[in-house]
Amino acid sequence: RDNIKNALAVMTMAISILMIAVIALTFTETGSTYQYML
Repeated sequence: RDNIKNALAVMTMAISILMIAVIALTFTETGSTYQYML
């Protein structure tokens, strides 16, 4: 059960890191387009 808990923790950490990376990419793209619009 400990192994399953560790695997779930690693999965959630990886998913959160991926989400942060995607959000950062989208924010940079939208930020550049927002500056262009301004």
